[in-house]
Amino acid sequence: MIKIIGLKHRWTEESEWVLNIPFLELKRGLSLALVGESGAGKSTLLSILAGLITPTEGEVWVNEVGLHLASESQRARWRADYLAWQGAHTPFFNSHSVRENLLISAQSLSRGTLATIDSALETSERIQTNHACSLFGLSHHIMSQFPNKLSMGERQRAEVLKVWLSHRHYLLFDEPTSHLDEELSQKVSEALLYSRPPPSNTSIVSSSLTATSTATLIIATHNRDLARQCDLTIHLQGQNAAHVIPGEQNQIKDQAESIDLSNAESSIQEIRQPISSWTLLRSFSAWSF
Repeated sequence: MIKIIGLKHRWTEESEWVLNIPFLELKRGLSLALVGESGAGKSTLLSILAGLITPTEGEVWVNEVGLHLASESQRARWRADYLAWQGAHTPFFNSHSVRENLLISAQSLSRGTLATIDSALETSERIQTNHACSLFGLSHHIMSQFPNKLSMGERQRAEVLKVWLSHRHYLLFDEPTSHLDEELSQKVSEALLYSRPPPSNTSIVSSSLTATSTATLIIATHNRDLARQCDLTIHLQGQNAAHVIPGEQNQIKDQAESIDLSNAESSIQEIRQPISSWTLLRSFSAWSF
């Protein structure tokens, strides 16, 4: 579960606030769209949730881990163990094909527990059989290309697929459909929201997170159709307080409609037990982030 309390951020003491989120709770396994005008704070919020920057004010909790309190090394391990991010932080080796990049990424999971080994084998099989690739409209020809030879739309879909296959618990997407036409945008949106593979049940995660859980998606987007299909949408307005909008497919629509982010007592009730400890055992980080 992600909980935000009194979050505000600005880049200097003299500048205006670029984020203002009084309160938000997001249940594990749901999807959250971040919408707003350019400069409203969408990418900034993704960076805060990834532990790349610390908010000027407020608290950010993920499964009872206070990212606002964690050291830089602890936040780096948080990213390695729990997080995958599509956008400027999605690395590829240009000396290897897209397919080889995805296979290397999947094989890196085998450095963990038996559960992550199973996840890696399953992911490798899905890449080899083109099942996952077809969900995102990636043809055999595209998969055989070097990343630096792809068009912007092809590269974007490859980045999204890489994160989608990561088996991490929190998947962050920064404009995953910005370079796609309407048909491909819908295809990618449906794959993201309705075909999510479960995250791996690694040794750093409590037994409350099982292989049947679905990953939590946080998507910064200008795509209104994609935002409407998410469970919740948070409309960011820079220095003005953000507010929540329920998606058309929202599984908890009745509760979401009554949420008022200006009231810290308003919340979405938890449906699963939170992680009670943060045992950081894995050190591998490069490929998921």
